[in-house]
Amino acid sequence: MSTTFNVVDPELRHEQIELRVAEARAHGKLRKEYKFRNGEELPLISLPIGTPIYRLENYRTRDKQLSLEAQTAVPPGFFNPKRREDSSVQAKQHQILLDQAKTGSGETIKPIYEELERVRLQTDEIIVSADGVVVNGNRRLAAMRELHRADPSAFSGFAHVNCMVLPKSATVDEIRSLEIALQMQPETKLPYEWTALGRAVRDLRDANVPEQEIMNEMNRSKSEIQRAVKMVEAAEAYLDSWLDKPQNFDLLKDTEQAFIQIATRNLGKQDNVAQREVTRQFDFFLVEHRTLLSDSAYTLINTIETNPDAFLTAVAVEFGVTLEAAAPASEPKPEINFDDDVGAGVDYGPLVDLLIAAREDDEGRERTVRTIEEVCDVVAEQGKNRDKAALKFAVKAEKNLTLVDLTTAAPSTYYEINAALERCIERIEKLQHQLQELNESRA
Repeated sequence: MSTTFNVVDPELRHEQIELRVAEARAHGKLRKEYKFRNGEELPLISLPIGTPIYRLENYRTRDKQLSLEAQTAVPPGFFNPKRREDSSVQAKQHQILLDQAKTGSGETIKPIYEELERVRLQTDEIIVSADGVVVNGNRRLAAMRELHRADPSAFSGFAHVNCMVLPKSATVDEIRSLEIALQMQPETKLPYEWTALGRAVRDLRDANVPEQEIMNEMNRSKSEIQRAVKMVEAAEAYLDSWLDKPQNFDLLKDTEQAFIQIATRNLGKQDNVAQREVTRQFDFFLVEHRTLLSDSAYTLINTIETNPDAFLTAVAVEFGVTLEAAAPASEPKPEINFDDDVGAGVDYGPLVDLLIAAREDDEGRERTVRTIEEVCDVVAEQGKNRDKAALKFAVKAEKNLTLVDLTTAAPSTYYEINAALERCIERIEKLQHQLQELNESRA
């Protein structure tokens, strides 16, 4: 059920908080927050449950906000922080936070909602700005509000919420850093989405925060924060340039491991930029059709990016595509380019055309997925046991042919069977000719 919000007038809310802050200071009700200004003491107050408002800049909710806008479920700019006093915006933010409050992590981390429902008591203070915007504890507040709304008597302990209040002088950068320091470290109870982590690192970089300081705030290594940014950049390119559904982060479910590979094995490589742009499209194809895969997209992408030359050459053979030298590029190309002409070297345009066309029909999509998987299997095997790979695949091909029983084949398949056998004969003749040349060269 959607909660109706009656947002407290901002001036009244500010006056109410200011009065209670003064009372807290007079009675020494202060508590240190060690992640804010090296341990500044903050006033501890109690507010009616309806007084604080949710922070729209919350990194944890940004993916869902962008997805709702991308899906036209809300108008563009609906979650602009300038609209924070709008009751409809607060109601929508509440629903996002409530859904997250009802989500745990595996078998070890219980949802906040369930825990508060059980104990019926606020165990940790939330942190709010001087004007009542929740900096830390948005999900807890959403859960307490919903429980109290559903049964005010049973959850009377949630009629008021305990808050630590930041000073008026707290800056936007300090508030953002506090959120990151409190919630984005690895030991956080409910981990942030990987996209939120990458977005936060990028925002801090854009704000000219030194890299070492970012590492300290997040308690993460240099390689981790660098990878986080590359992952979100790859995800944005996938949504925008590949799916043509920019900002729809809902489409990234179960893709973290795949984008780790894309970030480190593709975007992290500068050996052949044009070639990596092509393999990135194969990576994106596998992410898009991950539900059709027999293996994980992570594993297949690793194989593709470990030996892109071998993969592209082999997949071209399987698709019957001839790779020719590309014409010299006449002008600079964008970093992520999905045009046919991808740069100097080999012209992978026909191969890319075939890959993109495969997305248009179910049969072509399924057939392309299986072909990529088979090629990856070959390339991976060649990488592990290069000297025995040819023998292994020749024996495997022989065994597969022995399984062909024409007596059970439907007449409608005769033509395609014959075409496949002719391709086998052609391939066998080429291999036999190559084998003869190799034997002669050794004589």
